[in-house]
Amino acid sequence: MILAVNGCYLVAFTVLLTIFSIGNCLHGQQPIASESSDTADTAEAKKHFLYFDSLAQAFNAKLASGDSLKMVKEPLLKWTIDSSWHGSFFVWTSKDRPVLIGCFLTDSESAENRTAYVEMHTIVDEPFTPMAFSGVLDYEWDPSYSSQSVIAVPTLPTPAKGVQQKRTQMRMIAESFSVTMYEDEPLGDGTEQLRMLSAPLYRYPETGSNGLTGAIYAFVRTNGTDPEFLLAIEQDPKKNADEWKIRPIRFTTRRLELHHRDQVVWRVSDYNSVARNTNLTETYMIIKLLESSTLEYNAVRDHMIEVSHSKD
Repeated sequence: MILAVNGCYLVAFTVLLTIFSIGNCLHGQQPIASESSDTADTAEAKKHFLYFDSLAQAFNAKLASGDSLKMVKEPLLKWTIDSSWHGSFFVWTSKDRPVLIGCFLTDSESAENRTAYVEMHTIVDEPFTPMAFSGVLDYEWDPSYSSQSVIAVPTLPTPAKGVQQKRTQMRMIAESFSVTMYEDEPLGDGTEQLRMLSAPLYRYPETGSNGLTGAIYAFVRTNGTDPEFLLAIEQDPKKNADEWKIRPIRFTTRRLELHHRDQVVWRVSDYNSVARNTNLTETYMIIKLLESSTLEYNAVRDHMIEVSHSKD
């Protein structure tokens, strides 16, 4: 995950109510590698992924309508970059449709310290009950919403009738888009073309009561499987049953452009809201959950895993 965030030092993670608090955690990035073996790296990665599972299970949020979100039990994706960055993607639903997607991630670029983050994006055109992420700095996330978050692209085909035909169509539509990611300002104007993972990250429930059809595809860098951008392809019978629309979903702080064939259909600037204020209103956000020594991080991580397992 590409970051350009001046972070906060969070020791408690809350959404509406405090869900977890432990100790004072200070400065950060990574577990000590007493051995640089693949076995040791794999064992550490498993612990990170269990920690992310426990954070996702502890997370609670509601739409402004009062409807609670339900987490899809299994992570959509677990990723690793160079044995130093790890992350897990999760999705939350309401009334059979995805409404929020998020990633818990951690870095280990030095042996003595570690930093953990939470990164989220709304994927529904409805308001949420404001969510609080509290620690040394308190953040409130009250994401804006707009009917313009989905985009009609006139050259897309008319939706097919059968389920399998629609799946094939969504894949072909996703492949007709390309994504350009720009260097962080003011470092330069270098660009990178992201590549699409072949399998969808998530398919919308086909038995949903709302009749919504859709899938989310991930676009990643060349050196890993950490999505920097997601593209949702949707057919909503409540809005226009005979039309596919796209929902661009950023998962990077860098500037992005989405192209359909040779035309730019969507672009977004560098993300720096977190550096400016603690009242966040964009549909995307990323903040630091924890910045500490590796020893302290491991204590928090292992405690969260233990608490989560005791509830199973």
